[in-house]
Amino acid sequence: MSIIVSFLLAYLHPCQSEALLLAKIPRELNEEPAAVVDKQPIESFVALCISGQMRTLNSTIGSIKENIIVPFRGLGFDVTSFLFLNHEDGDSSDSKFSFASGRGGNNAHSDSVIPPILKFLQPAVYQRYTTQMFQDIVESNRNDSQCMAAPGKQACCHFSYHGPLFWSTNQCFDMIKKQEKLHNKTASWVIHARPDTVFNWQFRNKLQSIVTEPNSSYSVWLGGDIFSIMKRSALDAFASTWSEFFDNKCKSLPAENCPAYQLKDESTECLLLKHLKRARVPVSFRGDLRAPILRPRLR
Repeated sequence: MSIIVSFLLAYLHPCQSEALLLAKIPRELNEEPAAVVDKQPIESFVALCISGQMRTLNSTIGSIKENIIVPFRGLGFDVTSFLFLNHEDGDSSDSKFSFASGRGGNNAHSDSVIPPILKFLQPAVYQRYTTQMFQDIVESNRNDSQCMAAPGKQACCHFSYHGPLFWSTNQCFDMIKKQEKLHNKTASWVIHARPDTVFNWQFRNKLQSIVTEPNSSYSVWLGGDIFSIMKRSALDAFASTWSEFFDNKCKSLPAENCPAYQLKDESTECLLLKHLKRARVPVSFRGDLRAPILRPRLR
């Protein structure tokens, strides 16, 4: 029965299957399932970055541990988590730079929800940020760039309205680099996931196949802005996507045939592809790495 439920999770529309997703996600994992493949003699660690608005993280952490952390430990990796979270889900509209995608919900999470999450994921570093912190950076660095909240573009669909996504990723990756320097240990793999993403056993198997593939020419496996896994060598290039928002830098991005990946040219995913192309980082865009999203309920 559990196999049938997991199979359905991979294909049901996120909005239609919200109740099923919530029912499936475990609150506690008492046993670590056996790894699908043999353990690898790997001495380095995997850095797992979870960044952005908290949204439904208290419901998705079970799937994160069960299908990302536990399997990588089964492969012989030490998995270290990093959390950079905004407790407020509401989209900002209280400044002259609006970043209202309209899909983030409007919940304000109390501080009481954090201790159980920290106990469950045991991150090396947890940092809270606020919308105002991001707005202050925008106010002081925007310089009338058309790459930030571009006039005449739809907030839901144009990458220029999703600056918080890329800024929070940049900050979370900076936490990873500081931890590496502190402990004189370098990550071999870096994973980025949004807090509202749900992972299942099929996703786990895909990740294991990527990590155990010998001599791959790719450095980043991209599942859109929802999820990505990369070799450590690609971390700085990926983190610097945030720089495209300033000084009209995005205007000089290289061409990329995003529609071939069923992506709109102005989407956040296309921005990532173009930026990594500029940085000469080989990317594999994987539609099968686009895990379901568990949207917050409006209050």
